[in-house]
Amino acid sequence: MLHNFEQGFKIPTEARCKTIIQESYNWTKDHLRELLKSGANTINVTIDFWTSHRNDSYISVTISWLDQEIKLYEALIGIKLLPSPHTSENIKKCLKNIFEK
Repeated sequence: MLHNFEQGFKIPTEARCKTIIQESYNWTKDHLRELLKSGANTINVTIDFWTSHRNDSYISVTISWLDQEIKLYEALIGIKLLPSPHTSENIKKCLKNIFEK
């Protein structure tokens, strides 16, 4: 597979990849906040639970809203490992953590 890359291409280091991911996350989070401030009168929240093949449980939260021109926006705002047991207290902690970010 590496033979298919451009000859001068240098594979980034692990540290550089982490930096790129963190910078992308920060930009996206800030951009999403601005979008919500400028055009979301009502936000719809969807919460989903699922179990992986390894039997790990997860919770995810997505939001959707319409702007003034009725353009639909959707965003995944968090995915967290849901600790067992799946009590209301554990779910509450995960959701609070997601929404506070």
